Amino acid sequence: MRWTGLAGAVVLAAAVAAPAHAAEVEARQGDRIRIGESTYCTLGFNDRDARVGYTAAHCGRGGDRVAVEVGGEFREAGTLYPSTAYGASVSGNDWALIRWDDEVALGENRITGDARISPSELKAGDRICTYGAATAAPSCGAYAGTLGGNVYWDQSPATVGDSGGAVFVDGRRGFMGVLSGHSVVGSPSGEHTVLRAAAPTNRPAPTADEEIALISDFYRDHQAAGLIVSTPIVSATDAAANIAGRVEQRWMDRSSARGAESDWQAGTLPVIAAIVMGVLVAATPTLVQLIETVRGWAR
Repeated sequence: MRWTGLAGAVVLAAAVAAPAHAAEVEARQGDRIRIGESTYCTLGFNDRDARVGYTAAHCGRGGDRVAVEVGGEFREAGTLYPSTAYGASVSGNDWALIRWDDEVALGENRITGDARISPSELKAGDRICTYGAATAAPSCGAYAGTLGGNVYWDQSPATVGDSGGAVFVDGRRGFMGVLSGHSVVGSPSGEHTVLRAAAPTNRPAPTADEEIALISDFYRDHQAAGLIVSTPIVSATDAAANIAGRVEQRWMDRSSARGAESDWQAGTLPVIAAIVMGVLVAATPTLVQLIETVRGWAR
Protein backbone atom coordinates (compact mmCIF):
# COMPACT_ATOMS: atom_id res chain seq x y z
CA MET A 1 0.00 0.00 0.00
CA ARG A 2 1.25 3.48 -0.86
CA TRP A 3 0.62 6.49 1.38
CA THR A 4 0.46 9.97 -0.10
CA GLY A 5 -0.42 13.50 0.93
CA LEU A 6 -1.93 14.29 4.31
CA ALA A 7 -2.70 10.66 5.20
CA GLY A 8 0.96 9.70 4.84
CA ALA A 9 2.09 12.64 6.95
CA VAL A 10 -0.34 11.71 9.77
CA VAL A 11 0.89 8.08 9.85
CA LEU A 12 4.54 9.18 9.90
CA ALA A 13 3.88 11.69 12.71
CA ALA A 14 2.15 9.02 14.80
CA ALA A 15 5.08 6.64 14.37
CA VAL A 16 7.61 9.27 15.42
CA ALA A 17 5.53 10.26 18.45
CA ALA A 18 5.00 6.68 19.68
CA PRO A 19 6.52 6.23 23.19
CA ALA A 20 9.59 4.04 23.61
CA HIS A 21 9.12 0.67 25.30
CA ALA A 22 9.69 0.59 29.05
CA ALA A 23 13.07 -0.70 30.19
CA GLU A 24 13.20 -4.50 30.14
CA VAL A 25 13.33 -6.28 33.49
CA GLU A 26 16.39 -8.53 33.55
CA ALA A 27 17.43 -10.75 36.48
CA ARG A 28 21.16 -11.52 36.60
CA GLN A 29 23.29 -13.63 38.91
CA GLY A 30 24.78 -11.43 41.64
CA ASP A 31 22.07 -8.76 41.39
CA ARG A 32 20.61 -7.12 44.48
CA ILE A 33 17.00 -8.20 44.93
CA ARG A 34 14.23 -6.99 47.23
CA ILE A 35 11.92 -9.54 48.80
CA GLY A 36 8.66 -8.32 50.25
CA GLU A 37 8.71 -4.68 51.23
CA SER A 38 12.13 -4.23 52.82
CA THR A 39 14.43 -7.27 52.79
CA TYR A 40 17.42 -7.09 50.45
CA CYS A 41 19.35 -10.18 49.40
CA THR A 42 21.33 -11.48 46.42
CA LEU A 43 20.26 -13.53 43.41
CA GLY A 44 22.55 -16.57 43.57
CA PHE A 45 21.84 -18.40 40.33
CA ASN A 46 19.41 -18.68 37.41
CA ASP A 47 18.29 -21.97 35.91
CA ARG A 48 17.34 -20.45 32.59
CA ASP A 49 15.75 -23.60 31.19
CA ALA A 50 13.37 -23.94 34.13
CA ARG A 51 13.02 -20.12 34.43
CA VAL A 52 13.75 -20.11 38.16
CA GLY A 53 16.35 -18.44 40.33
CA TYR A 54 17.82 -19.27 43.76
CA THR A 55 18.47 -17.29 46.92
CA ALA A 56 18.39 -17.93 50.71
CA ALA A 57 15.15 -19.08 52.36
CA HIS A 58 15.61 -16.75 55.34
CA CYS A 59 15.24 -13.78 52.97
CA GLY A 60 11.45 -14.05 52.94
CA ARG A 61 8.28 -16.09 53.18
CA GLY A 62 6.43 -18.23 50.69
CA GLY A 63 4.50 -16.10 48.23
CA ASP A 64 6.55 -12.94 48.80
CA ARG A 65 7.10 -10.94 45.64
CA VAL A 66 10.68 -10.52 44.45
CA ALA A 67 11.81 -7.30 42.79
CA VAL A 68 14.93 -6.56 40.74
CA GLU A 69 16.56 -3.19 40.29
CA VAL A 70 16.02 -1.46 36.94
CA GLY A 71 17.20 2.07 36.33
CA GLY A 72 17.54 2.88 40.01
CA GLU A 73 14.14 1.49 41.05
CA PHE A 74 12.90 -1.96 42.02
CA ARG A 75 10.35 -3.69 39.81
CA GLU A 76 8.48 -6.85 40.74
CA ALA A 77 9.68 -9.80 38.72
CA GLY A 78 8.96 -13.08 40.49
CA THR A 79 7.64 -14.99 43.51
CA LEU A 80 9.59 -16.62 46.37
CA TYR A 81 9.16 -20.28 47.34
CA PRO A 82 11.39 -21.30 50.30
CA SER A 83 12.49 -24.92 50.66
CA THR A 84 9.74 -27.04 52.19
CA ALA A 85 12.33 -28.35 54.69
CA TYR A 86 13.53 -24.92 55.83
CA GLY A 87 12.92 -24.17 59.51
CA ALA A 88 12.74 -27.80 60.57
CA SER A 89 16.32 -27.79 61.92
CA VAL A 90 19.02 -25.54 63.28
CA SER A 91 20.41 -24.44 59.92
CA GLY A 92 19.54 -26.90 57.17
CA ASN A 93 17.97 -26.30 53.76
CA ASP A 94 18.22 -22.51 53.87
CA TRP A 95 17.52 -22.05 50.17
CA ALA A 96 14.59 -20.73 48.17
CA LEU A 97 13.40 -20.84 44.59
CA ILE A 98 12.27 -17.74 42.70
CA ARG A 99 9.75 -18.39 39.94
CA TRP A 100 10.23 -15.57 37.46
CA ASP A 101 7.32 -13.85 35.72
CA ASP A 102 6.93 -14.65 32.03
CA GLU A 103 8.12 -11.25 30.77
CA VAL A 104 11.36 -11.23 32.81
CA ALA A 105 14.60 -11.76 30.89
CA LEU A 106 17.21 -13.99 32.57
CA GLY A 107 20.81 -12.89 32.23
CA GLU A 108 23.81 -15.17 32.13
CA ASN A 109 25.34 -16.65 35.25
CA ARG A 110 28.35 -14.39 34.98
CA ILE A 111 30.04 -15.53 38.22
CA THR A 112 29.78 -19.33 38.09
CA GLY A 113 28.60 -20.23 34.61
CA ASP A 114 25.63 -22.55 34.14
CA ALA A 115 27.29 -25.76 35.42
CA ARG A 116 26.63 -27.07 38.93
CA ILE A 117 28.88 -28.61 41.58
CA SER A 118 27.64 -31.03 44.25
CA PRO A 119 28.91 -30.64 47.84
CA SER A 120 29.97 -34.30 47.62
CA GLU A 121 32.67 -33.26 45.12
CA LEU A 122 34.51 -31.05 47.63
CA LYS A 123 37.76 -32.12 49.24
CA ALA A 124 40.30 -30.89 51.80
CA GLY A 125 42.36 -28.03 50.39
CA ASP A 126 39.54 -26.53 48.30
CA ARG A 127 38.90 -22.82 48.64
CA ILE A 128 35.22 -21.91 48.83
CA CYS A 129 34.10 -18.51 47.55
CA THR A 130 30.96 -16.42 47.61
CA TYR A 131 29.75 -13.35 45.78
CA GLY A 132 27.17 -11.07 47.41
CA ALA A 133 25.56 -7.93 46.02
CA ALA A 134 26.50 -5.90 49.11
CA THR A 135 30.19 -6.87 49.13
CA ALA A 136 30.22 -6.76 45.31
CA ALA A 137 33.39 -8.85 45.04
CA PRO A 138 34.29 -12.54 45.48
CA SER A 139 35.68 -13.55 48.87
CA CYS A 140 37.13 -16.96 49.70
CA GLY A 141 38.27 -19.18 52.55
CA ALA A 142 39.44 -22.71 53.35
CA TYR A 143 36.89 -25.52 53.05
CA ALA A 144 35.95 -26.78 56.54
CA GLY A 145 33.52 -29.59 55.75
CA THR A 146 30.05 -30.65 54.62
CA LEU A 147 26.99 -31.77 56.59
CA GLY A 148 24.04 -32.86 54.46
CA GLY A 149 23.37 -29.97 52.10
CA ASN A 150 25.40 -27.49 54.16
CA VAL A 151 28.94 -26.48 53.21
CA TYR A 152 31.21 -24.65 55.68
CA TRP A 153 34.37 -22.63 55.15
CA ASP A 154 36.71 -20.37 57.08
CA GLN A 155 35.79 -16.76 56.35
CA SER A 156 34.68 -13.59 58.11
CA PRO A 157 30.92 -12.97 58.52
CA ALA A 158 29.10 -11.67 55.46
CA THR A 159 27.63 -8.21 54.94
CA VAL A 160 23.93 -7.34 55.05
CA GLY A 161 22.49 -8.04 51.60
CA ASP A 162 24.92 -10.86 50.72
CA SER A 163 22.46 -13.58 51.78
CA GLY A 164 21.57 -15.86 48.90
CA GLY A 165 24.72 -15.03 46.94
CA ALA A 166 26.42 -17.63 44.74
CA VAL A 167 28.83 -20.05 46.43
CA PHE A 168 31.44 -21.77 44.29
CA VAL A 169 34.93 -23.32 44.30
CA ASP A 170 37.89 -21.08 43.58
CA GLY A 171 39.34 -21.86 40.15
CA ARG A 172 36.37 -23.95 38.98
CA ARG A 173 33.27 -22.96 37.03
CA GLY A 174 30.04 -24.15 38.58
CA PHE A 175 27.36 -23.12 41.07
CA MET A 176 27.31 -25.06 44.36
CA GLY A 177 24.83 -23.28 46.60
CA VAL A 178 23.60 -20.03 48.15
CA LEU A 179 25.08 -18.14 51.08
CA SER A 180 23.06 -18.94 54.21
CA GLY A 181 24.99 -17.17 56.97
CA HIS A 182 27.59 -18.08 59.55
CA SER A 183 27.94 -20.47 62.46
CA VAL A 184 29.96 -19.54 65.55
CA VAL A 185 31.32 -21.86 68.24
CA GLY A 186 32.55 -20.32 71.47
CA SER A 187 35.11 -21.89 73.79
CA PRO A 188 37.33 -20.72 76.66
CA SER A 189 40.10 -20.05 74.13
CA GLY A 190 37.97 -17.77 71.93
CA GLU A 191 35.36 -17.97 69.18
CA HIS A 192 35.52 -19.81 65.85
CA THR A 193 33.46 -18.58 62.89
CA VAL A 194 32.69 -20.29 59.59
CA LEU A 195 30.46 -19.22 56.73
CA ARG A 196 27.69 -21.58 55.69
CA ALA A 197 26.10 -22.35 52.32
CA ALA A 198 23.00 -24.33 51.37
CA ALA A 199 22.89 -26.55 48.30
CA PRO A 200 19.52 -25.93 46.55
CA THR A 201 17.94 -29.31 47.09
CA ASN A 202 16.39 -30.79 50.25
CA ARG A 203 18.87 -32.94 52.15
CA PRO A 204 19.19 -34.33 55.69
CA ALA A 205 19.77 -31.36 57.99
CA PRO A 206 22.69 -31.23 60.43
CA THR A 207 22.07 -31.12 64.16
CA ALA A 208 23.61 -28.48 66.41
CA ASP A 209 25.93 -31.13 67.88
CA GLU A 210 27.13 -32.08 64.40
CA GLU A 211 27.88 -28.44 63.55
CA ILE A 212 29.76 -27.98 66.83
CA ALA A 213 31.81 -31.11 66.17
CA LEU A 214 32.67 -30.10 62.60
CA ILE A 215 33.77 -26.58 63.56
CA SER A 216 35.66 -27.82 66.63
CA ASP A 217 37.52 -30.41 64.55
CA PHE A 218 38.40 -27.87 61.87
CA TYR A 219 39.88 -25.46 64.41
CA ARG A 220 41.32 -28.26 66.60
CA ASP A 221 39.62 -26.84 69.66
CA HIS A 222 37.44 -29.33 71.54
CA GLN A 223 36.30 -27.17 74.46
CA ALA A 224 33.23 -25.90 72.64
CA ALA A 225 30.66 -24.15 74.81
CA GLY A 226 27.81 -23.60 72.37
CA LEU A 227 26.65 -22.85 68.85
CA ILE A 228 25.25 -19.63 67.39
CA VAL A 229 23.60 -19.86 63.98
CA SER A 230 22.99 -16.49 62.35
CA THR A 231 22.19 -14.82 59.06
CA PRO A 232 23.26 -11.44 57.64
CA ILE A 233 20.01 -9.50 57.90
CA VAL A 234 19.78 -6.93 60.73
CA SER A 235 21.43 -5.78 63.98
CA ALA A 236 22.18 -8.45 66.57
CA THR A 237 22.99 -6.37 69.66
CA ASP A 238 19.75 -7.18 71.52
CA ALA A 239 19.92 -10.84 70.50
CA ALA A 240 23.50 -11.03 71.79
CA ALA A 241 22.45 -9.90 75.26
CA ASN A 242 19.63 -12.43 75.29
CA ILE A 243 21.92 -15.28 74.25
CA ALA A 244 24.53 -14.39 76.86
CA GLY A 245 21.81 -14.57 79.48
CA ARG A 246 20.71 -17.98 78.26
CA VAL A 247 24.30 -19.27 78.41
CA GLU A 248 24.60 -18.06 82.00
CA GLN A 249 21.26 -19.54 83.05
CA ARG A 250 22.08 -22.92 81.50
CA TRP A 251 25.38 -22.92 83.35
CA MET A 252 23.79 -22.05 86.69
CA ASP A 253 21.14 -24.74 86.27
CA ARG A 254 23.83 -27.36 85.74
CA SER A 255 25.93 -26.07 88.62
CA SER A 256 22.98 -26.16 91.01
CA ALA A 257 22.27 -29.75 90.07
CA ARG A 258 25.86 -30.67 91.00
CA GLY A 259 25.74 -28.66 94.21
CA ALA A 260 28.72 -26.36 93.56
CA GLU A 261 30.88 -24.80 90.87
CA SER A 262 34.47 -25.81 90.27
CA ASP A 263 37.14 -23.12 89.92
CA TRP A 264 37.23 -23.82 86.16
CA GLN A 265 33.49 -23.31 85.90
CA ALA A 266 33.47 -20.10 87.89
CA GLY A 267 36.31 -18.62 85.86
CA THR A 268 34.95 -19.68 82.50
CA LEU A 269 31.35 -18.50 82.83
CA PRO A 270 32.04 -14.78 82.28
CA VAL A 271 34.47 -15.65 79.50
CA ILE A 272 31.83 -17.61 77.61
CA ALA A 273 29.25 -14.86 78.06
CA ALA A 274 31.77 -12.31 76.82
CA ILE A 275 32.60 -14.49 73.82
CA VAL A 276 28.93 -14.77 72.86
CA MET A 277 28.45 -11.02 73.19
CA GLY A 278 31.68 -10.19 71.41
CA VAL A 279 31.05 -12.49 68.48
CA LEU A 280 27.65 -11.03 67.74
CA VAL A 281 28.46 -7.38 68.32
CA ALA A 282 31.57 -7.72 66.14
CA ALA A 283 29.49 -9.48 63.50
CA THR A 284 26.78 -6.82 63.48
CA PRO A 285 24.67 -6.52 61.44
CA THR A 286 23.35 -10.08 61.85
CA LEU A 287 20.15 -11.67 63.00
CA VAL A 288 20.52 -14.61 65.33
CA GLN A 289 17.74 -16.90 64.27
CA LEU A 290 18.48 -19.99 66.29
CA ILE A 291 20.75 -21.00 69.16
CA GLU A 292 20.84 -24.45 70.62
CA THR A 293 22.95 -26.92 72.53
CA VAL A 294 25.32 -25.86 75.21
CA ARG A 295 27.25 -29.01 75.86
CA GLY A 296 30.20 -30.49 77.66
CA TRP A 297 30.74 -27.63 80.10
CA ALA A 298 33.22 -29.63 82.17
CA ARG A 299 34.23 -33.19 81.51
